[in-house]
Amino acid sequence: MGEDGGERAALAAWGTGPEPARPAEGLPELFRAQAARTPDAVALVARASGDLGEEEWSYARLLAETERTAAALRAAGVGRGDRVAVLLDRGAPLLAALLGVLEAGAAYVPLDPKLPAERLAYMAEDARARLLLTSGALRAHWLPGLDVLDLDGTAPERPAPARDATPREPSDLAYILYTSGSTGRPKGVAIPHAALTNLLLAMREETGFGPSDSLLAVTTISFDIAGLELYLPLVAGGRVLLCDSATAADGAALAVRVRESGATWMQATPTSWRMLREAGWDGAPGLNVLCGGEELPLDLAEFLSSRVASLRNVYGPTETTVWSTAGTVVPAGGIDIGAPLAHTRLYVLDARGRAVEPGFPGELWIGGAGLATGYWDRAELTAERFVTGLPAAPGERLYRTGDRARWTGGGRLRHHGRLDNQVKLRGYRVELSEVETVLEAVDGVLTAVAAIHEDRLVAYVLADPGAEAPTQAGIRAAAALSLPPYMVPGIVMVLDELPLTANKKVDRARLPRPVASSDAGFEKPRDATEITLARMWTEILGLDRIGVHDHFFDVGGHSLLAVRLSAAIRAEWDIDLPISVLLGSQGTVAELASLVRSGGQDTAHGPLVTLREAAPREDGTAQGPLFLFHPFGGTVFCYVELTRHLPEGRAVLAVEAPGIQQEGEAEISVEAMATRYIELLREVRPHGPYALGGWCFGGVIAYEVARQLRALGEETEFVVGIDSRAPVEENIPDSADDATLLSWFARDLAVPAGKTLDIPAERLRELGGDAAFDHILEEAAALGVLAQDADRAQILRYFEAYLANGIALQTYLPEPAPLDFLLLRAAEEETDYGPSLGWDSLIKGDLRVVDVPGDHNSVMYPPHARVAARAIAPLVKGTTEHGQD
Repeated sequence: MGEDGGERAALAAWGTGPEPARPAEGLPELFRAQAARTPDAVALVARASGDLGEEEWSYARLLAETERTAAALRAAGVGRGDRVAVLLDRGAPLLAALLGVLEAGAAYVPLDPKLPAERLAYMAEDARARLLLTSGALRAHWLPGLDVLDLDGTAPERPAPARDATPREPSDLAYILYTSGSTGRPKGVAIPHAALTNLLLAMREETGFGPSDSLLAVTTISFDIAGLELYLPLVAGGRVLLCDSATAADGAALAVRVRESGATWMQATPTSWRMLREAGWDGAPGLNVLCGGEELPLDLAEFLSSRVASLRNVYGPTETTVWSTAGTVVPAGGIDIGAPLAHTRLYVLDARGRAVEPGFPGELWIGGAGLATGYWDRAELTAERFVTGLPAAPGERLYRTGDRARWTGGGRLRHHGRLDNQVKLRGYRVELSEVETVLEAVDGVLTAVAAIHEDRLVAYVLADPGAEAPTQAGIRAAAALSLPPYMVPGIVMVLDELPLTANKKVDRARLPRPVASSDAGFEKPRDATEITLARMWTEILGLDRIGVHDHFFDVGGHSLLAVRLSAAIRAEWDIDLPISVLLGSQGTVAELASLVRSGGQDTAHGPLVTLREAAPREDGTAQGPLFLFHPFGGTVFCYVELTRHLPEGRAVLAVEAPGIQQEGEAEISVEAMATRYIELLREVRPHGPYALGGWCFGGVIAYEVARQLRALGEETEFVVGIDSRAPVEENIPDSADDATLLSWFARDLAVPAGKTLDIPAERLRELGGDAAFDHILEEAAALGVLAQDADRAQILRYFEAYLANGIALQTYLPEPAPLDFLLLRAAEEETDYGPSLGWDSLIKGDLRVVDVPGDHNSVMYPPHARVAARAIAPLVKGTTEHGQD
C-alpha cells in the first residue's frame, strides 16, 4: 500500500510518544529518594489486621518495613535474578513485601490467595520461585515443596545486612505476571525494571500526580494494572489508599469507600465503573478517573465524564507494561484509546508488516521502553509475538498485540476488537482455548467450546457417550479447581452436537443462544414476592424462566449482575442486601424472597432460627415444632445436617444465644437462659406439649427449660440430649479459666469445617488478653476455618457467648426432676463420663440411652448425623419406640 512522505511523517508523529530523559534508577531507588525527601508524609493507608480500622504508614515506616523484608530475603539466600512468589492478603504488609523483593534484587511473582491452589502451585513452579513470601494467616494456602519466609516470623529488631553490592541493571526483571494462556496453562510475562520505571514516570507526567494526591487502589495483584495503583503515588510523594477485596467487589460498599476516602484518583475497568453506577453511585467531583482493561462504552463515558474531575481512557497489554496509551475522553467526539505514553511507539500494520493508511484497519503493534523481556521460559512464543525487522520499523523490536485498530484522519487511534480468540471479560484477559482445555479434562466431557455472550462466559460441551453424564454443577466445580473465578463458565450447555462449518470446524456463529439452567428441579414462583424476584432475574440474566430453587451463580450470574440485582431489590422494596448474600445458600429466589418478606433482617435475625418449616398432615393439622437449643458455641449451624435427615412434617426451630447477634446480651446462668427462651417458645407455641432437645450444652438447656415448663403447668412431649453431659459435680472440669475456655472455643471453631485446631491453654495464658484471642483468629484463618477478612467483632461476640455459657454451666447444679429423657451417647468419644453421662442422678422419669456412632463433635456432622436423626425419628414422628442403626 503506497504512502507519501507527508503521510509517513504524520503516522510517525501520531504514533511516537514524548521522549523525556529518564533516570538510570529503578523503582526501589525512586521510592527511597522520595522517602528521604518526605519521611513523615503518609505513604499508605490500609485496613489494619484483625479488622481494627485503618492504619497509616509514613514513607519512613514503609521504607523500614521494605528494608526489613529485603534483609530477611537476603538472609534466606535470595539475591539478584531470583524469583520470589508473594502470597499475601491486601494490607500494608503486601506493599512492603513487593518493594522488599525488588530491594533485594529479585523479581516477584504475585499470587492472589483467592485463586485455585492448583493454579498458584503451577505459577510458582513454572517461575522456579526461590521461596514463598507469605504470612502465617495464610498457612492453609502455602504451597507444598516451596521454602517459606513467614513475614509474621521476621524479627523487627533484626539488623539489616549491607545492601546488595551487585548493581541492579535496568534489564533485570521486576516481576513475572501470569495471564491466560492458549495452551491450557497460564503464561508468565517477564517485566524488566526499565519498563516498570518508564510506566510510572510516564503516568506521573500524563496525570500530573503529586504530593497532594491519593489513589484508591482496588485491583487484585494478579492483574497487572495493580502495579500502577501501588507504585505511582510512591514516586510522586502521594499516598496509596489500599481497598480491601470485599469492598472492591461490592458496588455499594465501594461507593461509600470512594466518598469517605477523599481519593483524588482511582483506576478501574469499565466493569467496575459500571458496578458503581449500578449501585447508585452518582460520581465524585474531586475524583480523577483512569478507565482501561476493556472497551469503554460511550454511555459509561458520558456518565463518568459529567460526574468526575477528569476521565482518561487508557490502553495497553500486559506485555507492554500495563498502559501504552492514555487520553482525556470527550464523549461527544467518540471514544479513542488516546496517545502513546512517553518512550512508546505505535504502529498499525497490515499482514506483511507495512503501515496502513489512516482510515483503514490493521493490527496494532507496540514498541518502546515498555516492552516485556518476553514470555517466561517460552522462547518460541516470545519470538512469535515480539518481532524485530518488520518493514514499517526495520530495526525496532515490536510486540504484536492481536488488536485491530485504525488511525483516523485526525490522528486519533480507534480500537476495533480482536483478531484472534482472546477475549476480555470484565477487564480480565481470557484465552478461550485455555478454558476449553480445562473443560475437556473433566470426566464425562468429550468436547468443549467456550464463547462470550453478553458479558458472560458460556461453555458448550458434548458428553462422552462412554462415561457417566456430567452435571453442570460438576463441570463448573471441576473447572474451578484450576481456573480463576472469572474464567469458570457462568453457563454450561450440554449439547447433542456442535454446529460445524464445511471444513468441519466449529461454527461459532451458529452456536445456540445461551439458555441457563441448573441441576435443581424447576419449581415456579409461589407468591407475589417470588414472582417479582423471578422477573428481575429473567430481565437481568436474559433468561426465559427461573425456578425458585435456581442459584443466581448457577444460572449465569456474576458480580456485576449481582450488583444490578441488589439495586433492583433496593428500588422495589427499599431493602439493602449485601452482595455476599447471593454468594451463599441464600442466593436462590426462594431464599431471597424470605429475606425480602422479613425486611432484609434475616442477616441479623433474632435468637429463634427456622431450620425447617412445618408441613401440614393429611388432616390439615400440624405437629408442634421441635425446639433445639444452642450448644456451648452459641450458634445453631450444628443442627443443619441433623434437620436434613429428620422426618418431614414437624417444623424445626433452633434457639441461638442472644449474645451472638447483640453485644452484652449473653446470659450467665442456665436458669435465666431457660426463662428467656421459654418466652420465645411461647410466642410460637403458647401451650404444650413441647418437643425439646439439644446437643452438648443444648441438652442441658433443654433439661432446664423442661423443668421450668413443668413448674408452669405445661407438658413436654419429649426431651432429647445428644451427647449432653449431665450438669453434675463430677462432670465440671477441674480448670475452666478463660484460657481453657478459649482453647475449647478454638477447637469448636474448627469442628464444622471438619478440621482440628488444638491450641493449648498454657500457650493462650502466656499470650493473655487480646493477643490470645488474635492468635486464635490467625490460626483459624491459616487453617481455613475462618475467612481472612472475618469480622473480628462478630467472632469476639461468639467467644463472649461461649464464655458466658461456660460460666453458666459451671454454676448450674440443678435438682433432679420427674422427666423422661432420651440420651444419644456418642459411642466413639474417648473420655468416659459413664454409661449415662451422669443423667441417672437427675432423671427420675424414663431415661433411655441410645449409642450412636461418632465422637462428641462428629456425631453432629456427616455421616453420623444421619444416624442420630434416625434415633430421634420415632419421637419426631410421634411414635413411642426409639430407633437406632
